[in-house]
Amino acid sequence: MIGAMVYQYVAIGIIAVLVVGVVVTLILRAITRSRRSRRRTIAQQQRQRARGERGGLFGRRRENRPKLLQNWVETHIADEDLKTWFRNLSKKDAQGLLEDLTLFCDKHAFQLDWVLTESLAVDPFLYEEMQGAITRQLESYYVMGQNGERTAQFRLYQDLLKAPTNDTNLALVQNLYTELVLRDLAPTTPPNLILSSDKDRQKYSLERIQEAATADWEQFSDALQTVLRGEGAAADVEAAGEAPARSNRRRVAAATA
Repeated sequence: MIGAMVYQYVAIGIIAVLVVGVVVTLILRAITRSRRSRRRTIAQQQRQRARGERGGLFGRRRENRPKLLQNWVETHIADEDLKTWFRNLSKKDAQGLLEDLTLFCDKHAFQLDWVLTESLAVDPFLYEEMQGAITRQLESYYVMGQNGERTAQFRLYQDLLKAPTNDTNLALVQNLYTELVLRDLAPTTPPNLILSSDKDRQKYSLERIQEAATADWEQFSDALQTVLRGEGAAADVEAAGEAPARSNRRRVAAATA
């Protein structure tokens, strides 16, 4: 009888310990989740504050930052051409430039607003250095923008060299070579190639195009632009049929045969 009662008490004790253990475990898990959630919330708030401090995309000063940059350019940039270029940027382009500058500074653990708000002026040496760095970044964007058309033309030329036989470039190679011949910037096709395969003539034309580009890029560029606009002597020959002089007809026929 006593043994049975002892057994019951022991069993009850074990169950109670297990229940308490489960309850404690659940409480600890809840506390851990709460702490993790709070840490995530704090971290998120810190990131948001950091964005606000450096004027990130979601910062509270987002609307003021384009004006801050504009004012800084007007008061700290001496190059009038650079300032004029910046003034003429569209709102979208100016915002994109601002975001690029912000990312550039972020990569170097620096905040663009330290310069724009002049808070960095307490360290005159660093302030001057960073103003110079930002100015040079702006100058690089200016140079890229000013040479966009020439860059696009060179990209087209590179594409022409890499894929001269695709549907678009095949006609361009032919027309460009013709234009170069008519401008005396490339020799005509040798008689021995006139009856050769298309592949051989295309190879010859492309080589002469490369030579013309290397010899005088400005004249080559002008010829390329003329062809892209559908103008020039080659276009006149194609449009006029029999109208051009015999000498031009012979040169065009040799160039495009």
